[in-house]
Amino acid sequence: MDTTSRPSRGCRTARGGADALHPLQAAFREAHGLQCGFCTPGVLMTLVPFLREHPDPDERAIREALSGNLCRCTGYQNIVAAVRLACGAPAPAPSSPGA
Repeated sequence: MDTTSRPSRGCRTARGGADALHPLQAAFREAHGLQCGFCTPGVLMTLVPFLREHPDPDERAIREALSGNLCRCTGYQNIVAAVRLACGAPAPAPSSPGA
């Protein structure tokens, strides 16, 4: 079978575009929404279409969207904060040691 003449649909990856970060990736970086990075590709690939359909989700909706992803490092708090930041909510206040 000759596959060179078949139309291509393209493929999205968590890596994103050439040099620019996707707004969700930038929010993850700013809000410390990742640690080891193992779950990050799956979380991003889950959240991009979710945010397309739900541009201003509340925390409960975000956590529900993330329910199929397992993160062993963050406890999801910073992931949720990153999603809110990507939606235009104010940046989370940095936590201080011992607080």
